[in-house]
Amino acid sequence: MADTRPTASLQRARSQQQETDKDRVAEREKKSELVKRGGVGGSEKALLLHSEKRDLSLECLLEETELL
Repeated sequence: MADTRPTASLQRARSQQQETDKDRVAEREKKSELVKRGGVGGSEKALLLHSEKRDLSLECLLEETELL
């Protein structure tokens, strides 16, 4: 009867894949928590909104000065 146990290299590969998967899940959870708390994701969103408002304000000022 053939030996069906996984080889040592196959076991190492599976172990490494499991560690990689755990790292990915942990990183995703960390980013999710930052967004929930208004961390990095929230700050970037706020900066984008602020810069869009600033750009619109500058456009309005330019239009007003052209009308004068």
